[in-house]
Amino acid sequence: MATAKGMCYALDIPLISVNRLTMIAYNAYLNNDQGKFDLYAALLLARPGEFFVAVYDHAFRCVISPRHIITAQLDEILLSDTRIMLVTDTETAISSTLNAGRICISTDVKTDLKSWCFYALEQYKCHNIEILSSCEPFYLKQVYTHN
Repeated sequence: MATAKGMCYALDIPLISVNRLTMIAYNAYLNNDQGKFDLYAALLLARPGEFFVAVYDHAFRCVISPRHIITAQLDEILLSDTRIMLVTDTETAISSTLNAGRICISTDVKTDLKSWCFYALEQYKCHNIEILSSCEPFYLKQVYTHN
């Protein structure tokens, strides 16, 4: 983040910060007939029983902002009656929850440069840029230590 902020400052260009979960969901949105699904969700395994998730609607408006959840909370998201495009790196850890009839699963959690640039351009057009002096990295989960 410090390098990006320094480059933006030196080159006098705006900084647009994007988190990985948003980009994974956005890539699925672009590559799967935009609006075909009711929800586009990115789900990454944090550790057994814990996940990082972000969910967007058919117009790619944020429904559930990127956050850390546990398995019980995941059930609340996936057990709705909506058609979901789910991009995950952990299909086997959640297979008991899934209803394959309305959930399309992709394990392609990569983001390509084209979709990243397209998303950044849309954010720039909407003036969703960071203030360099106060921009900080986004952490989904607080760091904790064991005593």
